[in-house]
Amino acid sequence: MKNLSVKLKMTIIGIMVVAFMVFSINFSVDNMRAIDKRVLQEEEENIRKDYDDCIKQQVVQVISLLETYQAEIEAGIYTKEEGMKIAADKIRALRYGTEGYFWVDQSDGTNVVLLGNDVEGTNRLNTKDVTGFEMVKDFIQGALTQNGYYCDYQYPKEGGTEPMPKRAYTQYYAPFDWVVGTGNYIDNIDTQIAASKETADAFTSQKIQLFIVISVVSAVFIILYLIAAIFDITKPLKQVGSILRSMSGGDFSIKIDERTLHRRDDFGALSQILEKMRTSIGTLIHNVKEETDHTIESVNGISQNMLHLNTKVEDVSSTTTQLSASMDGAAATAGSIHEMTKEIEFAAKNIAERAQEGAGRAELIHKKAINAKDSACDSKNNLVQQKTTIESSLQEALTKVKVVSEISTLAESIMEITSQTNLLSLNASIEAARAGEAGKGFAVVADEIRKLAEQSQNSTENIKKVTEQVNHSVESLAVDAKQLLTFIDTKVMDSINLFESIANDYNEDAGEIDSLVTDFSAISEELLASINNITDSLNGISQAAQESAQGTTNIANRIVEVAQISESVNTSLKDANGIVGRLNNATGKFHL
Repeated sequence: MKNLSVKLKMTIIGIMVVAFMVFSINFSVDNMRAIDKRVLQEEEENIRKDYDDCIKQQVVQVISLLETYQAEIEAGIYTKEEGMKIAADKIRALRYGTEGYFWVDQSDGTNVVLLGNDVEGTNRLNTKDVTGFEMVKDFIQGALTQNGYYCDYQYPKEGGTEPMPKRAYTQYYAPFDWVVGTGNYIDNIDTQIAASKETADAFTSQKIQLFIVISVVSAVFIILYLIAAIFDITKPLKQVGSILRSMSGGDFSIKIDERTLHRRDDFGALSQILEKMRTSIGTLIHNVKEETDHTIESVNGISQNMLHLNTKVEDVSSTTTQLSASMDGAAATAGSIHEMTKEIEFAAKNIAERAQEGAGRAELIHKKAINAKDSACDSKNNLVQQKTTIESSLQEALTKVKVVSEISTLAESIMEITSQTNLLSLNASIEAARAGEAGKGFAVVADEIRKLAEQSQNSTENIKKVTEQVNHSVESLAVDAKQLLTFIDTKVMDSINLFESIANDYNEDAGEIDSLVTDFSAISEELLASINNITDSLNGISQAAQESAQGTTNIANRIVEVAQISESVNTSLKDANGIVGRLNNATGKFHL
């Protein structure tokens, strides 16, 4: 990953986000379908359970009625036959709902109560439904062996021939040897369940379509945002990289775009530091160039004066030769030499003044080189401070995101409360079923509480998913920020260190120029002293010419000394020209 470009990394992140969203969509769709299927199953179970509880409650009430008559029989109010007959008549007349009724059979299969039909008083133990199932025998055996028994069978409705599903509940009352039962057709339950399934499927499809549309729109927005982020990051990086490459090649004329400089993010701060560094280095190089040009002019002036001095020395040598041949013109020649020495003295003074001026300029170059080094150190310190600020902000953001985990913990608490609420609604539904007609209103309230609990559970699960996505996004953001800090530690710091090294080199070159100009000054002072000696010697030439030819020899010797000094100065000037030429070539590589 370290060798990948920022653009490629952002592209990979975008692809991963899209893939994750596609996976999330598929997972969420499957999960919604599973949840709706489970809800539908629970609804079907609740409907069937409510029906079972209803018919059981009706039979339990009849058993309670029988217990009342049994108590009256035991109290002697009725005989057993009278009490059983009154009880049978009462049961025969009982109804519930629209089609609900009761039947009573003895344990041997003899019917006691069945809507007053002719079947009453006959044995119907072997009665079968349309499928051949001996339903009466199953009623009685189930009731005798169990404390309440449910039985499913097929039986046509009144006036019809098509078998319809029917479910019955029977319970045995031992004091009368009666099996009390009731039952109803459950085809309406199947119709209700089918309608609920159809409604649930349609609602699920709508939810899935809405979720897919929202997910696709979100994915499009995320992709567009990632594309914009890629361009927003890579464009200033390319610009900064291009400027750094130009600066490493010596071109400091390229300016950073104003829009990049006025950015309020990390790229804006980095661009401002880079622009400040470019301006400082450019100013330094410009000053070095100017001082180099002045130094070249001074050296050229010294060279011209030395050439003029050599010409005068040659003239003095020729004059001395003529003086040796004819002593008659010695006085005139001495006067000429005296004038020439004045010119040489003037040139030497000019050289000394130029040397002092060069020393001042060399000191100025040295100070500017030190300023450049200090500027590089300040830029480095500012960059380190900026990096520290970014790291601190990142750590603070990572600390604050821990609140999201607290939201997840709260969501789990809500899940527990929802589960308890759902259990409470289930118990309430059971109690409402036991209450019969009086508990129907309470049963509706219990069902609404159960639905509300299920909605709360779904919302809590969505909260947990959102918190997980937030944690993932923050972790991705932390990785991107660390990569930016790594880029500052490596690329930017390397550029600043390179600039600091260049400033050190300029500082060393300035020191060399300062030393060379000091040598110029010393040589100029030595030359001036020699010229003074020549002047003193020339003052006595007139007398020496009159006394003897030995004076001529002394003049020739002085001229040789002057020639030697001139040669030394020429050698120093050649060295200075070489140093200044190298410095000029070094600064000429930079474009301002």
